[in-house]
Amino acid sequence: DEFKKSFIINRPSKKPRLEGPKEEIEYWRVRAQKLSSITEVMKRKDCRYLVSVLSSFAKTTDQPKSETIQLIKRWNQIEMEAIETVNEAKDNLKYLSTLHRFIEPLYSGTVQSMIDTLPALMNSIKMIYSISRYYNTEERVANMLSKITDQMVVRCQEIFSFEGKKNLWQEKPTAVIKLLEAGIKLNKSYQEQYRSTKRKLERAPNSKQFSFNEMQIFGKFDLFQRRVTKLIELFSTIDQFTVLSEYNLEGMEPMIDKFICVKKEFQSKNNDLLDYLNNEFDRDYVEFNNHIFDLDADIQHFIDQSFENISSIENALKQFHQFKHIFLRESLKAGLDSKLIVIFLNYGLEIERMHDLYEKMKKNPPIQRNFPPVAGRINWMQNLLKRIEEPMKQFQEHQNV
Repeated sequence: DEFKKSFIINRPSKKPRLEGPKEEIEYWRVRAQKLSSITEVMKRKDCRYLVSVLSSFAKTTDQPKSETIQLIKRWNQIEMEAIETVNEAKDNLKYLSTLHRFIEPLYSGTVQSMIDTLPALMNSIKMIYSISRYYNTEERVANMLSKITDQMVVRCQEIFSFEGKKNLWQEKPTAVIKLLEAGIKLNKSYQEQYRSTKRKLERAPNSKQFSFNEMQIFGKFDLFQRRVTKLIELFSTIDQFTVLSEYNLEGMEPMIDKFICVKKEFQSKNNDLLDYLNNEFDRDYVEFNNHIFDLDADIQHFIDQSFENISSIENALKQFHQFKHIFLRESLKAGLDSKLIVIFLNYGLEIERMHDLYEKMKKNPPIQRNFPPVAGRINWMQNLLKRIEEPMKQFQEHQNV
């Protein structure tokens, strides 16, 4: 029994970090190496001689020999299991080794290089699942896909932390957002490639199907993506107030000062932003958003007041376009869009006033000094038309009106 246990090589129970596909390949390499050593020992002359002696003893002795026969049977069983197990390890290693060049970007590549390798990687896994003698079970292939997911998450964390040399707080918000959005794109591409492969297999009913537990495969990446989405929202908010501080809008100073205090308080929590299993971040982020909600209300009030004292359509549109480049958050954009609708409705009233003015004065319009009568009438009508056309051109650029 002790000898039999020697070729049962278990995986380590404690994992210092998420295991990736390389660890799976390494496991089978070590297993094949160790089991080969054991089977070589079993083939040695002294072992074969001992088995031969026991067999001869069982055949020739007149004494009870049931124990000897049972011992020989156990040895033969162990030998068969050892040979089968080493064949399994070698076969799995042979097929899994074909993944090496496709999984390398998961350890040292960029997000884009990981996306680029997905078609070939998924196709190789499909082939292993289809033709491998041992690595062809749902459990093993789903386990490999889960390890690929784990390594993608680890690599994204390394990229987002600049290989551990910087943290996200040190970078410009726009650069951070672009970086994080690439991680979401990777998760989307990974799942799309998996489902594309699955659909192709479904069109060939005789093929082995990708009927794995998708939560097991993609669950960690989806959880990581939820954290990444929150970080995008966080740095979008920071970018918004960075832009506001650069424009120096009169009356905005108290809100910017308040945001600086809120940001410092959030940073003082010293949460690892990329540790998606850290629930403390989520609690602190809810508190941060509560403060931002109050600030959004203050900014919306500022926007409302800014439009209250504007009398002309031209100035209102000018104010709108200025704010459009300043207020970037979706909640503030929605408030601005509502202002545009109000301006458009006022523009409709302005057109009616222009029409009434034209009907009233078309026979005797006011003519500027030094203008001949005909030219003066034409100039007056052109000015009326300009007051209508210029705003209309701007309204046509917006789908919300």
